[in-house]
Amino acid sequence: MENKGVRRGTVIEVQEPRIDEDGSEIENIVLAIKAVGPRNCALISRMTGIPTETVRYKIKTQLTKKGIWFTARADTERLGLVNYWFTMKLTSEATKSASQIFDELSEIGLTYVARSIPDGEYIGLWAIPRGAEHRLSELLNKLEDIGIVERYRLVELSWLQNTSLRHDYYDFNNGRWNFDWDHLKPMEIQPNPEQTQQLANGVPDWYDVKILKEIQKNPMASLVDIAKNIGREPKVVRYHYTRHVVKKGLLSNYVVHWEAPGEDGERDTMIPMFVEIRIKDAEGLDMVKEIFYKLPFTWFISLSKDGRTSVCCLGIPSNQYTKTLRFLMNSLPDLRNGAEMRVFDRQEILSYTIPHNMFRENVGWLFEASPIMKKLLSLVKPILSQIPK
Repeated sequence: MENKGVRRGTVIEVQEPRIDEDGSEIENIVLAIKAVGPRNCALISRMTGIPTETVRYKIKTQLTKKGIWFTARADTERLGLVNYWFTMKLTSEATKSASQIFDELSEIGLTYVARSIPDGEYIGLWAIPRGAEHRLSELLNKLEDIGIVERYRLVELSWLQNTSLRHDYYDFNNGRWNFDWDHLKPMEIQPNPEQTQQLANGVPDWYDVKILKEIQKNPMASLVDIAKNIGREPKVVRYHYTRHVVKKGLLSNYVVHWEAPGEDGERDTMIPMFVEIRIKDAEGLDMVKEIFYKLPFTWFISLSKDGRTSVCCLGIPSNQYTKTLRFLMNSLPDLRNGAEMRVFDRQEILSYTIPHNMFRENVGWLFEASPIMKKLLSLVKPILSQIPK
């Protein structure tokens, strides 16, 4: 546990850190979080030259008020998992229990799901062990047979790259975007998803998976807290975090996002959107990457294994929605007929950690669908029994 305001047994009063006038301190803290995460305030202090207590205060208080939040992303490729993009339509009866159904499916690799509007389809991501696609397809086919799933589509991804808030386009002092649509520039340092895939290096151990799960649940958690949560010694947890999670690159990156707080705490100031684009050739892929690495509101970019489809996720401020659509329409003239845009409901998004329960110590990843199928049958049986035969 961190010591806050305690020194040699004497309690001292900690004053509230001063609030900077130009926003530069918050911007520097955000840049540091992208590099090392938000947990180690002392390290961020050394990187930025800002006092540790000021760093801690700004992360826990000011960033939240300004609508800035962060998540930790695991490198699924290095972990031995494969990403799949999916669309799914539940039957009207099963939709009543959608959140419970997806909670169960998260035990076997579902990591993200959102409901598009107005068609009501679900869109999201799976991360499953290599070679387990046929078992996942079998499970989904069974869910079709028993009346839970109406239809689904599953697409293996070659790579998926998360992107962070563009600090160079954001006014941290006023908490709003500030850029010229006619002079957008790509990220200074663009991710190299193909390189990340080539660096995949073996299967992790039990500690690595559990530590990653805890960091994804709470990026601010200390290693002592993580050790307590997984029931292991802090010294051993620190070793695995330093030598495996960090050194082997199992933690891909920390992603910083923005969403302005709405009235009464409502989270409707941002419009989430998926853009699915059919790719004809390498030139078309280069165009997609250039456009979405340039767009300030990109959350992730991905490419299917066959190279024919790119799926990108955006988080668009509501007051920039029309301008964003205009930018995409003008930027994708050759791909316009092959692009599909889906807005999804901000109130119906579920996000999960890596499927840590699928990992067995001294064994590795196991895809066991039978226990989940039994739970799902028990969950929806009362609803499905009411369907006329």
